[in-house]
Amino acid sequence: MSLILKIAAYFIGNIFGLLVSSRYLSGFILSDDPKEILILTALLVAGNVFLKPVLKLIFSPIIFLTIGLFTMVINTGILYIIDFISDYITINGISALLYGTLIISISNLITRWSAGLFIKENQHPSFPHAN
Repeated sequence: MSLILKIAAYFIGNIFGLLVSSRYLSGFILSDDPKEILILTALLVAGNVFLKPVLKLIFSPIIFLTIGLFTMVINTGILYIIDFISDYITINGISALLYGTLIISISNLITRWSAGLFIKENQHPSFPHAN
């Protein structure tokens, strides 16, 4: 998947995950301003695109030993850092942080999977076979 499509998929997945988390989790509060939500989403995308691969490389032995579950710890850490540096989001409590991370991760997974299928379908058009 190209980098631009990957960033677009992360952006869509993150904004959807943030909005769902703020709607259904009591300790997960987003700003009401759409511009601030877009800035927050851009920060989260930057964390996923630039910081997450470095952290996954550093913690790859732990990720391997935990069969990939430590990736959730990395995602939680990135969301916590975004909460710490941004005034546009407030996460009250560890449960809101963990459930928010889970919702955003699932949203990203579905979005990136869908984008991958879309690309695969459009790159290899099926031609009718001549019999």
